[in-house]
Amino acid sequence: QAVLARCPLQAAIPHPPAAAPGRVATSAMGMKYLGAYLMAVIGGKESPTAADIKEILEAGGIDFEQEMIDRVIARMDGKQAHELIK
Repeated sequence: QAVLARCPLQAAIPHPPAAAPGRVATSAMGMKYLGAYLMAVIGGKESPTAADIKEILEAGGIDFEQEMIDRVIARMDGKQAHELIK
């Protein structure tokens, strides 16, 4: 947890809105979106799109919310993943 707090990529992790009944609101939920983004980068996409993230999550059979994908894209806009990882 302390390591993540110092990581520049932490700011790119989307935080879900307040928990709805039956839903857990934690930053861990946002990790799947950032993880898919980084997988796209490793796969050769310099600036992954929402469609790239969606494709990766769907391939893994992972449920997702379009709003959360859009948050990752917005927060990473103009940034390079390799510059944020130190």
